[in-house]
Amino acid sequence: VELLQQVEFAPLIAPVLANRLGGIETPEDVLRADLLHLGDSTDWRCWMHAAGLPQSAADKGVEFSDMNLVYAATLAGQGVSMGDVLIGNAAMEAGQLIRVGDVRITSPDAYYLCTPPQKADLASALAFRDWIIAALPQRKRQTGQ
Repeated sequence: VELLQQVEFAPLIAPVLANRLGGIETPEDVLRADLLHLGDSTDWRCWMHAAGLPQSAADKGVEFSDMNLVYAATLAGQGVSMGDVLIGNAAMEAGQLIRVGDVRITSPDAYYLCTPPQKADLASALAFRDWIIAALPQRKRQTGQ
């Protein structure tokens, strides 16, 4: 078992909504938008605390039961979601989403690569490991690729 990357969350917004709000760059700007929640407001409360904002502000917005619905609503400009930075990276690179500010929260969850011991030395397993590590956005930034 090898740790690939910690899960980090940050507010994500569609450019169309950011424009409609007259720009959104600082943590305080998030308060002008509807918040999109997965299940409850726990992640937003943690982020509000880390950003120095009132945690009670996390209770507004729409609650979804599925992360795919949260991302679809975010992409459609219906609000700001607390998104997984790794999962949202492709949409950010494509200009479909913008990360608001630099405040991130770290989840107790992480992404791991699990390889059965009897297959750990196989050329195909090693090639896959090398490929997935090289493909991770954070690893690319660290190595300058």
